Amino acid sequence: MAAVALLAAAALAFFIWRGRTGGVAEVYPVSNLNVFGDDYATMSGTIEAGKVQEVRLANGIVNEMRVKEGDKVNEGDVLMVYDTESYQITLLTDEAKIAVLEASLNSAKREISRLSGLRPSEQGGGGGGGTRTIDHGALKLLGSVTSDSQGVDGEEYGSECERVFLCTSDAVVSADYLKSLRGTNRSVEFRLYREEMVEGVSTQVCFGSWIVNGKDLPKTVTSYEPVDPVIANVKVSAQLDDGVEWPEGVTISAQLLAGEAAQGDPQDLGADAEQRDATFKNLPVKGQDGKDAAYAVDVKPVREGADEPADPSGDDGTSGDDEEKLVLSEDLDTLYVDVETLEVRKTREREGSEGDDEGAETHVIELTYAKEYPDTLYKKVTGEAIADDWQLSSNIELKDDGASLVGPDEYGYGKFYPRNEAYERFEIVDSEGNVAEGDDFSYSRAEIAQMIADKQREMRTTDIELRKARLAYQRDQITAQTGEVKADISGTVTKVVPYDDAKVDSVIIEVRGDKAYTLVTYIDELSRDGIHVGDELDVYSYESGSSSTARVTEVLDAPSADGAGMGFGDVNPNSSWYPVKAEILDKEAPFVVGEYCDVRRLGQEESGGDIYLPTMFVRKDAQGHYVLVAGEDGRLERRQVTTGKTLWGMYLQISSGLTVDDSVAFPYGKLAVEGMQTEQVDYPEY
Repeated sequence: MAAVALLAAAALAFFIWRGRTGGVAEVYPVSNLNVFGDDYATMSGTIEAGKVQEVRLANGIVNEMRVKEGDKVNEGDVLMVYDTESYQITLLTDEAKIAVLEASLNSAKREISRLSGLRPSEQGGGGGGGTRTIDHGALKLLGSVTSDSQGVDGEEYGSECERVFLCTSDAVVSADYLKSLRGTNRSVEFRLYREEMVEGVSTQVCFGSWIVNGKDLPKTVTSYEPVDPVIANVKVSAQLDDGVEWPEGVTISAQLLAGEAAQGDPQDLGADAEQRDATFKNLPVKGQDGKDAAYAVDVKPVREGADEPADPSGDDGTSGDDEEKLVLSEDLDTLYVDVETLEVRKTREREGSEGDDEGAETHVIELTYAKEYPDTLYKKVTGEAIADDWQLSSNIELKDDGASLVGPDEYGYGKFYPRNEAYERFEIVDSEGNVAEGDDFSYSRAEIAQMIADKQREMRTTDIELRKARLAYQRDQITAQTGEVKADISGTVTKVVPYDDAKVDSVIIEVRGDKAYTLVTYIDELSRDGIHVGDELDVYSYESGSSSTARVTEVLDAPSADGAGMGFGDVNPNSSWYPVKAEILDKEAPFVVGEYCDVRRLGQEESGGDIYLPTMFVRKDAQGHYVLVAGEDGRLERRQVTTGKTLWGMYLQISSGLTVDDSVAFPYGKLAVEGMQTEQVDYPEY
């Protein structure tokens, strides 16, 4: 019996060993699974100081320009000042841009998830029994959304909102419905559709969605409307002939008349100077009849020691003595001074004489008459935020390549997310009724992998733009507090453009200094020990297109909140970021102070850098993270790895323990046991 038990135990051990080693596990090259590797080891930074600072015009009202070309400024000096209330438009623009980029990034994530779930053509499909087509019918689209509209369940339509309304491109949401939503925690989505030709078939295509949350709907709205000036200043100037001094003892007193009524007190012209100005302020532009107000100038000669000129209107409200008045309308702008008699009159003729008095020496006084209007004024208007029905597409421009927001009020009552999704009206099923989902069996493994890689590149580009937008928003939040735009460097103002003539986002102030460019970048705590003073960095600016090499001058010991969100993708929010300062070696590189840059350690790309592996290929136990790798003998072996940040929740950084030349297995299930034979396959069967 002992011998039988021994044989049974041996047989059991054999079959256990056989179960562990008799199967075959598929392994996949890390090079096929890796997501760009080094591209995501890039750091972010900004040019902190240097030779050029550019100030671009924001979307707000400029109150004051405090510099002119040639001025010397120091770091921290105020260059210009915005109206803080109108500058809120810039913050709204920043927020909308961030929302659109976040939506694009999330859309790309969803597309990668969808592509990862496709069944490649190598697997075949259809169940081998033929297929049939189910017509689900056209979508029932709403032309208007009112308080009686029900919509559809958001979860059923893959939306995070409670309800979804499928709308035509010109659909209108009633003000009553928006008001009923206001103040609640409910969120709704309005999906906009239009008819397009897709592969020769008329198809309903969703080109965008408005996401509206009740708690974000405002009660009042403030706007700034231009108003025409209602008052003006009238300026009267007197100018003698060149080289002629004012007659001794004579002064000209001018008073403005509107009809027969005096406008302001008399003001002296002449006397002590060759030219004198008199300005009558805050006069009506329009008369009671709505027409432009007409003014005339009442001019009186005043001799030294004589009485002051009388009021142009008499005691009874009528005009004074005509002989005492010299009234000039706007087209009579010349007086004559008889230097012999010190008389001032409208013509060269003496009273009672026939023709010109050639014997009288006269000099000309030219009177200039002008209305001066103030600059265009703005008035603040506050009213009910939801006063009218909302046409969803009123601020949307549709093009062949997608939809975008346009116009001064481009935010509607929520956030707009461009989309390009065709409604799958026709569903293909096999003869057994199994759905051939989406594009299953339409693409090979290699084609699916290429589409995933293309979408990942798109995510990278969007991620870069998103980080730039967030940095701009941080800067604009600071400016919005006081309206002040300050000099980042000390230097000379070399360019000032009148803001009235400039377009939004154009350069209106340029300051040039003489310091070398310096860079501040941020490195996460997992990578901090890998960078040192003296290391060289590759620096590239997506804004100016400039590139150069920088040398690290300082690695700070304390983390900085400014570095949060500086990494690509969805990095760990609890990770700390440490400032790294560097000097740009190319002193003539055309960088701009404050611009955003990508930074990587020199030679990192050639060295292979980090690997970003799909999270499903990495497991964790009490000993840490590990992968199952095909060993040199062709069998699966456990390999400990060092991990870092997570990218978009889908990929995990592998800093050590694995190379792009290795092949890994899916570390779950019965065919993922150490010691098992392996078979290399290019891509997993998703």
